[in-house]
Amino acid sequence: PYVLEQSFKMAGACDLMLVLGSSLVVEPAASIPRTAKIQGAKLVIITRSETPLDDTADLKIEDSIGETLSKALFDSTLKAGPR
Repeated sequence: PYVLEQSFKMAGACDLMLVLGSSLVVEPAASIPRTAKIQGAKLVIITRSETPLDDTADLKIEDSIGETLSKALFDSTLKAGPR
Protein backbone atom coordinates (compact mmCIF):
# COMPACT_ATOMS: atom_id res chain seq x y z
CA PRO A 1 0.00 0.00 0.00
CA TYR A 2 2.86 2.46 0.74
CA VAL A 3 4.23 2.29 -2.81
CA LEU A 4 0.78 2.80 -4.27
CA GLU A 5 0.11 5.76 -1.95
CA GLN A 6 3.41 7.34 -2.97
CA SER A 7 2.62 6.74 -6.65
CA PHE A 8 -0.65 8.65 -6.36
CA LYS A 9 1.05 11.40 -4.36
CA MET A 10 3.76 11.84 -7.01
CA ALA A 11 1.18 11.68 -9.81
CA GLY A 12 -0.71 14.52 -8.18
CA ALA A 13 2.44 16.67 -8.15
CA CYS A 14 3.86 15.93 -11.59
CA ASP A 15 3.78 18.19 -14.66
CA LEU A 16 3.97 15.37 -17.20
CA MET A 17 2.80 11.77 -16.98
CA LEU A 18 4.17 9.30 -19.53
CA VAL A 19 2.22 6.06 -19.92
CA LEU A 20 4.31 3.51 -21.79
CA GLY A 21 2.82 0.27 -23.06
CA SER A 22 -0.04 0.01 -20.58
CA SER A 23 -3.62 -0.88 -21.40
CA LEU A 24 -4.71 1.20 -18.36
CA VAL A 25 -7.34 -1.34 -17.35
CA VAL A 26 -5.82 -2.90 -14.21
CA GLU A 27 -6.84 -0.99 -11.10
CA PRO A 28 -5.76 0.69 -8.93
CA ALA A 29 -2.64 1.45 -10.99
CA ALA A 30 -4.74 2.46 -14.00
CA SER A 31 -6.01 5.44 -12.01
CA ILE A 32 -2.55 6.92 -11.46
CA PRO A 33 -2.45 8.73 -14.84
CA ARG A 34 -6.03 9.92 -14.31
CA THR A 35 -4.96 11.47 -11.00
CA ALA A 36 -2.08 13.28 -12.70
CA LYS A 37 -4.38 14.66 -15.41
CA ILE A 38 -6.98 15.84 -12.88
CA GLN A 39 -4.23 17.69 -11.01
CA GLY A 40 -3.17 19.52 -14.18
CA ALA A 41 -0.40 17.36 -15.63
CA LYS A 42 -0.01 16.76 -19.35
CA LEU A 43 -0.72 13.12 -20.23
CA VAL A 44 1.18 11.30 -22.98
CA ILE A 45 0.27 7.69 -23.81
CA ILE A 46 2.53 5.56 -26.01
CA THR A 47 1.07 2.13 -26.68
CA ARG A 48 -0.14 0.09 -29.62
CA SER A 49 -3.52 -0.58 -28.06
CA GLU A 50 -6.48 1.59 -27.15
CA THR A 51 -6.86 2.69 -23.54
CA PRO A 52 -9.75 4.17 -21.56
CA LEU A 53 -7.77 7.44 -21.28
CA ASP A 54 -7.04 7.96 -25.00
CA ASP A 55 -9.62 10.76 -25.28
CA THR A 56 -8.22 12.42 -22.15
CA ALA A 57 -4.57 12.29 -23.22
CA ASP A 58 -2.83 15.41 -24.48
CA LEU A 59 -0.91 13.17 -26.89
CA LYS A 60 -1.56 9.55 -27.90
CA ILE A 61 1.02 7.73 -30.00
CA GLU A 62 0.11 4.30 -31.33
CA ASP A 63 3.56 2.96 -32.16
CA SER A 64 6.50 1.08 -30.70
CA ILE A 65 7.76 2.54 -27.42
CA GLY A 66 11.39 1.95 -28.36
CA GLU A 67 11.12 3.52 -31.79
CA THR A 68 9.09 6.47 -30.50
CA LEU A 69 11.45 7.28 -27.64
CA SER A 70 14.53 6.78 -29.82
CA LYS A 71 13.15 9.26 -32.35
CA ALA A 72 12.27 11.72 -29.60
CA LEU A 73 15.74 11.51 -28.06
CA PHE A 74 17.44 11.78 -31.44
CA ASP A 75 15.35 14.80 -32.43
CA SER A 76 15.91 16.51 -29.09
CA THR A 77 19.70 16.14 -29.35
CA LEU A 78 19.62 17.76 -32.79
CA LYS A 79 17.62 20.71 -31.48
CA ALA A 80 19.35 21.05 -28.13
CA GLY A 81 21.49 24.09 -27.54
CA PRO A 82 24.78 24.32 -25.61
CA ARG A 83 24.89 22.40 -22.34
